[in-house]
Amino acid sequence: MYRLYRLLRDDERPELFGIRAKDPNARLDLTEHVQFGSRRYYQSQFISCTETLNGVIELGKSNIRHGYSNRIRIAVIDPLKMVKTNGIKVYDSKALQCLKTSRARQNAKKYDEVVIEGIIAPDCICEVISVEQMGPNILWPFFQYVRLDFMTESALTHRVICMLLGCPLPLLSI
Repeated sequence: MYRLYRLLRDDERPELFGIRAKDPNARLDLTEHVQFGSRRYYQSQFISCTETLNGVIELGKSNIRHGYSNRIRIAVIDPLKMVKTNGIKVYDSKALQCLKTSRARQNAKKYDEVVIEGIIAPDCICEVISVEQMGPNILWPFFQYVRLDFMTESALTHRVICMLLGCPLPLLSI
C-alpha cells in the first residue's frame, strides 16, 4: 500500500489536529521550501513529506545530528484519503525535478521528498511512530497512535523501521 511519511515537529499532534504548514498564508517559492523548510525560523505554506520510510528516517537522523530534536516522530499518511480533500496540492518527485537550485533538487532526491500544500486532516493519519534514543547508539520505535484499521500494516511498518535503524526486530503477531 502506498503511504507518505512526515517527520513531525515536537509540537505537532496530527492524530488530533491534522498537519498544517508553519504559515499557511505564506506565498513562498517551492524551491526555497525544499532548500530551507526544516529550519526553525523558516515559515512557508508547504508541508514536507517523504515517499519512503528510509527517507523519513534519514531526515530524522539528520535533525538529531543538527540538534533540531532528540527523537524522530513520524506520521504515516494515507495519500488516497488525503487527495480527496479539497484544496490539497501534491508536488511529487516529478514536480520537484524542476526546482531552481541544485541543492533543493539534491535534498528532494536524498529524502524522497513530496511536498503538500493544504491541510492534512486527522482522518488521513494512519499512525504516529516515535523513535526514541535507548542508549548511545540505539534508536527504538514505538507507536503513539495507530488507527484501528491499520494495525496489521503497522506491525510490518515497525519491522521495516527496525531494519533501517539496525535495532532488534520485534515479534510479529498478526
